[in-house]
Amino acid sequence: MLNQKGIVKIKESIFKNHKIVIAFNNNTEEYFGYVVMNNDDDIHKIKATEEINHFIDEFNTEIIGFKSKDIRCNNFTYYENACMDIVAQLTMPIN
Repeated sequence: MLNQKGIVKIKESIFKNHKIVIAFNNNTEEYFGYVVMNNDDDIHKIKATEEINHFIDEFNTEIIGFKSKDIRCNNFTYYENACMDIVAQLTMPIN
């Protein structure tokens, strides 16, 4: 699903039962991605990097945001793959 809200284009998808959202700001030409965590997800399973931001929104939903400062990574495919990697880490079984 692709919505256009003013200067922001948003694409939502589901991967392994997790909502992934990629947003593109036409004004700044920057991408931002995030994964909506499920109730049984453990943030400690995610490898922390400076590109990842974990927060709780105003609806008490846990979210893992992703934003790269590398201009070479500023494209939809990169952000989708990064978010899918976050979901893969969240859903990886513990040995």
